[in-house]
Amino acid sequence: MFRRDPAEDVRAVLESCARISRATAGVTRERFFDDEVRQDAVERRLIIIGDAATRLRTHAPAIARELGNMPSIIALRDSLMEECPSIDPVVLWDVIRNDVPALKLAAAACWQGLQPHGSPLCPDTDRPSPPGQGGLFDD
Repeated sequence: MFRRDPAEDVRAVLESCARISRATAGVTRERFFDDEVRQDAVERRLIIIGDAATRLRTHAPAIARELGNMPSIIALRDSLMEECPSIDPVVLWDVIRNDVPALKLAAAACWQGLQPHGSPLCPDTDRPSPPGQGGLFDD
């Protein structure tokens, strides 16, 4: 069985959190509730996060613990896969506002720890750039 590099899963979590943050920056709760396209985009990124969390929990449990509450992340992914399109936008909004920022910080710290000494950092931040992706995770 092919095992993906845990750093790729951490990167997927970090990138997905950043995209959720950008997609919802300046968006009010009411506007989010009325915007099905934005909800779909957030759901897609939460599924990616849950997929990465599942792999990390299995193949890199120490890294998974650093990211936080893996069972909740995976359960949300499972709900999105099974119940779509019936996920309540209130639940998504709560995750966006309360869970994604902390997960993004934890993933950035994990990413930093997985990088070889001397890896390039994103411009104007203390976060590393993935190879060839300078500034990908900047907001």
